[in-house]
Amino acid sequence: MSLAAEAEKRRDFWPEILTHSDITAVQAGIERKCDMHEAQILHSREKDDLSTISHSWRVN
Repeated sequence: MSLAAEAEKRRDFWPEILTHSDITAVQAGIERKCDMHEAQILHSREKDDLSTISHSWRVN
């Protein structure tokens, strides 16, 4: 399959991506979502650590 035919086939699955700048914008959006998700995980871990500390303090 030629490169042009492969590109056309892929465009059928993701028609809104037509240019390199569009692809770059999508990648940046995915990276932002990943960063936000990572921050949420870290924040929830911090809350868990704080609740464990405060719970152990109350028990003692």
